[in-house]
Amino acid sequence: MLRPDGAPRGEIGRRGNGPGEFTGVWSVEVVPGDTVLVWDVQPSRLTLFEPASWKPVRTVSVAMAGGGHPSAVASLGNRGFVASYTQGFSPDKPERSDHDRWLVIGSLDPSGVRQRDSVLVLPGDVHLVVRRTNSMSVGQNPFGRGAILRVSSDRLYYARTDSAIVRSYALDGAPGTVYSVAFTPVPLTRSVVDSAAENGMEMFREAMRREAPAYWPVMRDFVVGDSGDVWIGLASTPQRVVTYVVLNDQGRELRRFDWPWNLTLRAVRGELLYVTAMDENDVPRVLVLRRRG
Repeated sequence: MLRPDGAPRGEIGRRGNGPGEFTGVWSVEVVPGDTVLVWDVQPSRLTLFEPASWKPVRTVSVAMAGGGHPSAVASLGNRGFVASYTQGFSPDKPERSDHDRWLVIGSLDPSGVRQRDSVLVLPGDVHLVVRRTNSMSVGQNPFGRGAILRVSSDRLYYARTDSAIVRSYALDGAPGTVYSVAFTPVPLTRSVVDSAAENGMEMFREAMRREAPAYWPVMRDFVVGDSGDVWIGLASTPQRVVTYVVLNDQGRELRRFDWPWNLTLRAVRGELLYVTAMDENDVPRVLVLRRRG
């Protein structure tokens, strides 16, 4: 834990399987009341720590029936949680399931009991898949479509990296505002694909060449500010700058600006931007910036 000026304040938890202990922390979130929510992905367990003492006050299991864990979990405050799930890869499933993958978004009450199995079902990530007789290998596709999900206290926001469109939904799945930014797609050249394939793992080279799309991914990321404005980060090629386009809660563009590729916007709270920056050794730092205008 850090103070507002960046000075260390303390630590939460330790490695282990007991209360307040972790085996594989995936995300940390501050929820209403300054309670700290930690998602430990291996046991599929959420732990809530009280703000004054940092002692664990509650744990919530979000494991899937029959085993497995969500791909992401977010808090809705006293309403409960939202969890997203993706089906696993299996050589026993039809080959089309390697590509027709879906992100299933469900809701849980504050105790972790599932309220709805599928509030939304949306297209998921595209991976590189190599099938063999009785086995398969799965890898990240540097040019493939990715799915991005963000959650606010009363909305779900979803985007695909092959477009510059963010769609919002009510917590019951009803569609809301669509945030769209005009862009010109950049063609993905064969030489770039060949170079990436040769520099990657040999087993995925043929799949990378076969599955390469016609254009580079458009969206790097997006965040939702605390006032409901949406900040869409458009990727450039080569990877030198990110163009952020800010839209208000009605979808109208307010401003756009460029900043270096090594900066990643993580959160917008009032006039403050919370950013991670990678130095020359790829070590991340947290920066707090004050926006102008």
